[in-house]
Amino acid sequence: MVSTGTRSLRIAFAFRGGPIRWLVLGGTLLIATIAIGATIMAGNFRERALRNSERELENTVLLLARHSDQQFDDFQVVQKDLIAFMRCNGIATLENYKRRMSSHDIHLMLKSKIDALSYVGGVNVFDADGNLINASVTWPPPTVNSADRAFFRTFRSGPQSPEMLVEPVCSRITGAWTTV
Repeated sequence: MVSTGTRSLRIAFAFRGGPIRWLVLGGTLLIATIAIGATIMAGNFRERALRNSERELENTVLLLARHSDQQFDDFQVVQKDLIAFMRCNGIATLENYKRRMSSHDIHLMLKSKIDALSYVGGVNVFDADGNLINASVTWPPPTVNSADRAFFRTFRSGPQSPEMLVEPVCSRITGAWTTV
């Protein structure tokens, strides 16, 4: 067993060591301090970068949402103009609707309205059975029926159906994905 006197001598000797030992100890402490400081700074920079990226993403989402809303509002103007045209011209019965809305003049009117909105692919006019009777993109309109589509069933369900329904579907005219 070591006596307490010998133990205190060893501790005193360890603290009393030469300058090389103090340089090594000081260098080790300095390196540890620098490493800890660098780690903390890197963590702070990372957190700041993440907060900035999150803020930028939120701003981008807001801009895209506003842009989409504006485009939908612009398209609703086209829809409301078409409804006003039908009301002004006394189109009230199904037969009158089919006859008048399937004409080439209506195709040209739809085409002129859509040409002003470069981001809109086209406007299609369907009858009550889901048959395409006119389109702004092609003349004569192809034989297409949308009665089996969810959006058509929703609009046909009654007057409580929403004014606008946004749904991605595969176009039966072009074969490409589109939004209706």
